[in-house]
Amino acid sequence: DPSTTYYFRINAQNQFGTVNGSILNFKTDGPAAATAPAAVTNTATAVSTSGAKLRGSVTPNGAETKYWFEYSTDSLAGSVLPKKTAEVSAGAGVNSKAVDIDVSALNPKTTYNFRIVAQNNLGTARGESVSFKTK
Repeated sequence: DPSTTYYFRINAQNQFGTVNGSILNFKTDGPAAATAPAAVTNTATAVSTSGAKLRGSVTPNGAETKYWFEYSTDSLAGSVLPKKTAEVSAGAGVNSKAVDIDVSALNPKTTYNFRIVAQNNLGTARGESVSFKTK
C-alpha cells in the first residue's frame, strides 16, 4: 500500500533453537503529486460531408480533468477557434486515455482545423492543431 510503514525481521530455526533478527522497517512511497494534464490531438476519422469523429488522448496526471475539442475553418487554429464541443470528464487517473467526440452540422468540402484541450485545477494543455476536409 502507498505511504505505509512495514516492519520485518528474519527468523532462523533448527533442532537447537530459534534466533530472531532485529526488527527493521521501510516506508513505501505515496502517490505521485498531481500535475497539469497532457493532451495529444489525433487525426479525425469517420469524415463525411457534414461530420467527423475528432480524436485525441488525455492524461489527467492524478487530478480530476475535463477535456473538449476546439474546431474552426480558420487556418490560424492556434489563435482563433470559435467552436467548442461539450466538456467531458477524463477522470483523475495517471494513464493516457483515448477520447473522441462526434461533430456534425459541418459544411461539405471544407477544411476544418481542430485540437483537443484538457484542463484540471493545476493547468490547461492544448494539443497540436490537426486538419481534415469534409467530403
